[in-house]
Parts: sequence; structure tokens; C-alpha cells
Amino acid sequence: SSCASSYAGSRRSAGPKLPFGIDERKNRSADLSDPQAVSPKVLSASTHPAASSGSASRFLSATSRYEVLLGIVLFAALITFIRWLAGRLEHKWLTRTPLEAHTREAVATLFAYGAFMLAGLMGLNYAGFDLSKLAIIAGALSVGIGFGLQNVVNNFVSGIILLFERPIRTGDYVTVNMTEGYVRRMRIRSTEIETLDRMSVIVPNSEMLMNHVKNWNLRDHYGRITTTVGAAYGSDTALVEKLLLDVAKDHPLVIKKGEANVPGPIVFFSSFGDNSLNFELKVFIHQIAMRYVVVSDLNFAIDTIFREHGVSIAFPQRDVWFRNAPPKEDGSGAD
Repeated sequence: SSCASSYAGSRRSAGPKLPFGIDERKNRSADLSDPQAVSPKVLSASTHPAASSGSASRFLSATSRYEVLLGIVLFAALITFIRWLAGRLEHKWLTRTPLEAHTREAVATLFAYGAFMLAGLMGLNYAGFDLSKLAIIAGALSVGIGFGLQNVVNNFVSGIILLFERPIRTGDYVTVNMTEGYVRRMRIRSTEIETLDRMSVIVPNSEMLMNHVKNWNLRDHYGRITTTVGAAYGSDTALVEKLLLDVAKDHPLVIKKGEANVPGPIVFFSSFGDNSLNFELKVFIHQIAMRYVVVSDLNFAIDTIFREHGVSIAFPQRDVWFRNAPPKEDGSGAD
């Protein structure tokens, strides 16, 4: 009886017997924040490094892709806005200031390039790129520049010098090597020149600094042209001079004596040629870019006025003597 009573007491103290596995399910459903309520097996399984690292890497990869996409969108939006703003600055807002056209273009160009660099830095920052690493990239780029990008950097630096010193401006009539025409646009890397045939020629800025450049209207639009003509021997040289001066005075684009701070038309008796008396008519015109038209007009007028006054324009003449000429048909030979 004592054994039975002790067995019953132990059953009452232990409580009713649960089915197999109930205590383990209780541990699984317990709060993980309470270490005392979690069994060591469950705690060790929930804090396993392999399970946490996989989810963390997926989260970081998704976050990085989102940041890169955000940086690209931001950069594209800023570039579009900067282009619009630079156009408004050059063609709308700066036109209300007393700045000249070439100065407005230089200001707008420098603003656009500075804003582009700032937009690039902002895009890299939003993409999650560490800007402190730019020093390493700059060091790597310096090696590439030293080997393969010398011409690009040379043109870039030359463009900045041209924009600040302004030896060539938009609208100037220039001659660079064999290219002649109007400067239509100056960029950081190159300059666009439109020839008289309306052909656009892109000239690198380094050539604009390293080669001889003729700027026909750097300070004003005046320029001098020369027309040569040869009168036949025996012509009245004083009459030839008078006729040439009359032709120059009648042209509307020729600057007359005392009209501007330049000399008036003048005639030079340049030389005695093999077949002619050579004269040069030198005149200043209002628009040097029109020199081809003015030269053509003067030549037409000179030919007309010489014909009216009986002055002959010389041309090469040769006397040919035959020695041992073949006999004529009547059998007589040459004298």
C-alpha cells in the first residue's frame, strides 16, 4: 500500500502525461525573444549563419540594383534639364544683357560643362558609389591619358583657352590651313567652320592654336583687296590710273577716301612685264567676306571702261621663226 501511495503521489506531482512531441511543439511556438522559453535546438537553428546570410545578400542585391537605377534616372533627368537650361541661358536670358554673342556662347558652354560634371557626381552618389574612390580612378585615368588620350585632352584644354582668350569668335571669317569660312560654333573639343560652299568643317581646337589662323575681322569687318591688270605697251599710264580710280569709286562696297580710318583707293604701277604694263588697284571694302564678289565686279567694270576709252588689255604675244622650213608647193624654200 505504501508503494501504491508513493506511485500515485508521483503521478499527481508530474501532472497528466502528454502525448509524445507536445513539449517540442510548445518550444517551437514559444517566443524566440525569450531564451528561457526556447529550447537550445530551436535557438541554434534560428540563428544559423547560412540562413541569415542568404536573405541578407538578396536584400542587398535588390537594394543596390534600386540605387543604380535611381542614379541612372537622376543623371538622365539632370542632363535633359541642363540642356534646356543652357539653351534658355544663351538664347533667352543672356540676350537681355549687354554681352556680345560670342561672350554669351562662352558663358553658356562653360555653364553646361560644369553642370554636366555636377550631374555625373550626383548620379554616382545616388547609385551608391563611394566618391572617395575617385582618387583611385583618377590615378588610373592619368595612365590612360598619358598613353592614349593625349589628343583628346589637348583639344579640351585648347578649347578652354580659346573660350577665355577669344582670339576667334562666333561669326568671324577665318582661314585655317586650306579651310576658309565663317565660325558657326565653338565647342570645348572642336570648332565648326562653314565655308562659302555651305559645307561644315569640324576643326580640332588644337589646330586652331598650333597653326597659323587668319582672322579677317577680329577687330572690324574692313579688309583690303588687290586687283591686277596689264595694259598694252604704248598705253597712256595716267589715263589707266584715272580709269582704275573711277572704277573703285563707283563701287558701293569700296571705302572712299576719308570715309573710315583706312586709306582710300590707290593705284600702283607695279612693273614692266614681258608683254604689258602691270598695274595694281588696292582698295579697302566694308565686308572682307565679300571680297570675291567685289573683285569680280571690279574686273567687269575695268574691262568695260577700258573698251570705252580705247585702252588695250595686254596678252602674251610671241613671234615664231622657222629655220629649215619645208619647201612650199611651188618648190621654193623658206628665205
